[in-house]
Amino acid sequence: MARIAKVDTPEGWAVLDARGVPIAEATAFLRHLESIESSRHTIKAYGTDLAHFFTFMETSGVMWTAVTNEVMGQFIKYLRTPNPKLIRPSNPHGVLSARSVNRSLAAISAFALYLFDSVGDPVYPHLLKSARRTKKRHSEADTTQVTVGPRLSNEQKDLKLLTPEEAQRIIGACSSLRDKFLFSLLNETGMRIGQALLLRHSDVRVPDSYIRILRYDPPPNASVEERNKSWRYAAVPVPPGLIRLYAAYMHTEYRNIESDSVFINLWSGKIGHPLTYKTVEKLVKRVQDKTGLKSWSPHAFRHSYVTRLLNAGVAMETVSYLITHSSIVTTIDTYSHLNVNDVRSQLDAAGVWK
Repeated sequence: MARIAKVDTPEGWAVLDARGVPIAEATAFLRHLESIESSRHTIKAYGTDLAHFFTFMETSGVMWTAVTNEVMGQFIKYLRTPNPKLIRPSNPHGVLSARSVNRSLAAISAFALYLFDSVGDPVYPHLLKSARRTKKRHSEADTTQVTVGPRLSNEQKDLKLLTPEEAQRIIGACSSLRDKFLFSLLNETGMRIGQALLLRHSDVRVPDSYIRILRYDPPPNASVEERNKSWRYAAVPVPPGLIRLYAAYMHTEYRNIESDSVFINLWSGKIGHPLTYKTVEKLVKRVQDKTGLKSWSPHAFRHSYVTRLLNAGVAMETVSYLITHSSIVTTIDTYSHLNVNDVRSQLDAAGVWK
């Protein structure tokens, strides 16, 4: 069974075969991704997808040179097989989502293209036989995009949103200033949780009341740094109350601890070390139990923030900048469909049904 492993190299990850030996072609591909400045998050995701595919080939007895669109179809069936490890309240059947499957298919296509460009590997031309050229969504220019290999139809799900009252209940249920500041920050900036956990004190610009969102490029063994998905930079204005909350947190709880990171362990674990995703997950569970508000994650603050901005008439270009999307098209694709209740409210406000 192939697996992904962390390594002390610039790319940070390697795909190992069943014997624990790095797969040379996968290593070269991940190193290529690092050389074109892909984020660690992307490199890890592609490595994970390659590990799934090499495991599939091993269990199916398929050689790489025999990969065709038919084989890719078999890989889809393999990925969609129920997996007990994926079972949770939001996914009771443990089935990988169409979006996750498509990401894996895109990773395999990118790997095949890399091998074709570098050594003339024949798999990519086979996959090209099913390539589709479609017009880019939301583009006024006559531009198209090419999809290579099979894909599943994505189901567009309603975004999980928090009302202002729910957001305040969550923040109010926190027992420490650190946790109150964390959720308040997400609520007022739309940051990804990974971006928040990467925050440095130098990024909190107290006099001018704004937060810098940067991408830091750390040593390979600094796992906390892998969290920031975006390369984009943004300076996000915040209300004075958020800055005052940061100051209170620093004065009351942080005090004399020496660390560059804003969010750190204060009472347990390695004191002064950055918070981990696992710690935040436990915090979310405690707050969910305390408030009775279930089925939300830190990302719900991001969706709610963007929805508030768009409903207030903030330009899509500005929203895209503030949430550090690589392209305005990404923002449009994600947020162009409003919740049905939002649409109903806007129709009522416009007097459409009067």
